Amino acid sequence: RHAEGKQLALAGAVETLRAGGATLVPVYWTKGGAGGHVEDAFFQEAMSRIVDGIAAAAPLAGVYLALHGAMICAVEKDPEGAVLAALRARLGPNVPI
Repeated sequence: RHAEGKQLALAGAVETLRAGGATLVPVYWTKGGAGGHVEDAFFQEAMSRIVDGIAAAAPLAGVYLALHGAMICAVEKDPEGAVLAALRARLGPNVPI
């Protein structure tokens, strides 16, 4: 609900998925702006909330993630890739992400 009616990729995805008859299960939403590195503790907490929340909602026909792709962490050099890999490991190879 937080993204509805706003100029966000997530809002467009929600509208399109609903129009296609999908049942949406929101798990986690956060937003940040420019400001340097994301603290590793926050990244680990966010990744856990995302992966655990999605896994808890299974079985699922698919997963939509609105990942920007520009996050920078001090330790994890590919944070979005780490989220995707952890999610794939939990859901297995048959759920589209």
